[in-house]
Amino acid sequence: MFKIIKVIIIFVVSMTVFSFLEYETSLNKIHTLIQPLFFSITLSICLVWPSFRKIFIFCALIFLTIMIFTYLLNILDIAEWVGSLGFGMLVITLISFSGDFIKKGYIERL
Repeated sequence: MFKIIKVIIIFVVSMTVFSFLEYETSLNKIHTLIQPLFFSITLSICLVWPSFRKIFIFCALIFLTIMIFTYLLNILDIAEWVGSLGFGMLVITLISFSGDFIKKGYIERL
């Protein structure tokens, strides 16, 4: 029960932050919330359930592969959107590994 509450709190806070970073104060359409929604879900689940990190890395790599193919097919709008989504998910997932790297001694504390 505590993990579910923790996921909801992290999700709401990160959704607010990612939405503000992505669109500042000009939210024109509801479909523009899809990318911050994916980022918030990724961050929430990676912080609470670390066993899902590999799945999110795999999904991010799939998005980056789709970006390559859509770019080669000259569908640039979709390539840009999917590429930024995949890269953002990859960065969020890799940052969530930093706690484990510090615990194991691979990265020294600042």
